[in-house]
Amino acid sequence: MRFIEVKGRSTVGEVALTTNEYKTAERLKQDYWLYVVFNCASTPEVHPIEDPVR
Repeated sequence: MRFIEVKGRSTVGEVALTTNEYKTAERLKQDYWLYVVFNCASTPEVHPIEDPVR
């Protein structure tokens, strides 16, 4: 099973997990994935990150 959090930016920039997202990522480890999408306003680029707390 995979738990996925998606963060998007219209261009490229920093993303951050909320406190609750961070705690969930700590608990679920490799089952928690962060998908960061850059350039949503033009040509989206998806960057999957397994276990983002690691």
